[in-house]
Amino acid sequence: MKAVIIDQFGGPEHLILRELPTPAPGEGEVLLKVASVGVNFADTMIRSGGAGVPMTDNLIIGSEAAGTVVALGSGVDPAILGKRAFAAPFAVGRITGAYATHIALPANGIFLLPDDITFDQAVALGLSGIVALELSKLVPIEGRTVLVHSAAGGVGHLLAQLVAMRSPGRLIGSVGDARKAELPNAIGVHSVVSTQGDWVGDLLALTDGAPPDVIFDAIGGAVSRLGLSNLSIGGHFVAYGGASGEYAALSKEDMPSFVMSGKSLIGYSLVPLLGHKDAARYLRDDLDTLFSYVTQGVLRPHVGHHFPLHEAADAHRLIESRRSSGKIILLPEVG
Repeated sequence: MKAVIIDQFGGPEHLILRELPTPAPGEGEVLLKVASVGVNFADTMIRSGGAGVPMTDNLIIGSEAAGTVVALGSGVDPAILGKRAFAAPFAVGRITGAYATHIALPANGIFLLPDDITFDQAVALGLSGIVALELSKLVPIEGRTVLVHSAAGGVGHLLAQLVAMRSPGRLIGSVGDARKAELPNAIGVHSVVSTQGDWVGDLLALTDGAPPDVIFDAIGGAVSRLGLSNLSIGGHFVAYGGASGEYAALSKEDMPSFVMSGKSLIGYSLVPLLGHKDAARYLRDDLDTLFSYVTQGVLRPHVGHHFPLHEAADAHRLIESRRSSGKIILLPEVG
């Protein structure tokens, strides 16, 4: 098989295409021939050495893929042979292995796809969609002013649509580049601001000076500091990442007024769910919900960029530039 490995931690140039033995599925495992691979910001953190993943020989990164089941290990239901499926290494305690033409996983890390869900849609909805769905259920939304940062991103564009289903009073999205406003506008976001400029001033102009009640933020750093200081009384700030290299935080000096205003800073990660004994069932339920939303036409996953597998380095450069829109996908069979 062909796979993208990293020979050492560092920049995108350390992503190298290699010919490796195709894995044979062991007991309880499934072998998937991969058609689509999802690229996530977390992949760049693993590649750079910032995620705590130890370096091994032929370390293949990537946490999600979709394709066809082509071989089974002992003890696996033979009925799934030849079926289309989403492969989720993260569901079985792994965050690596997907940047390849084949991947072997325990059967509980494989989720069969409905006939009307494409491989690309499955990958766009996989890790990003589960995170977005869980985020959308965390805090009250109905009738409130909600700001979704990175609303053109892989998680953000799905989160914005899921929030919209819960009848916010006003839904505002932010983008890192004003040229990316087209996607949030197309998926029902009421207004878009750019974090390249005075986004707080622009937002308050849209709301007649009323600060947002809910902020979903995966950027951190200066954007988070501004958001935390411009949140409504009783508002909720949901932090689920630190793409800037710095997570949202409150200073000792800010805490008294934050607490006395009844505001909340909520951290979210998928990790606690993955550690649950029934994780596979919860993930299956979330994926079924997401797939049904797509079938009903109320959720539209957007694939903004395709790259052949051997151009994984370019895919990483794009996602790190924050110029991408929607999901970035690698295609193992192209090129």
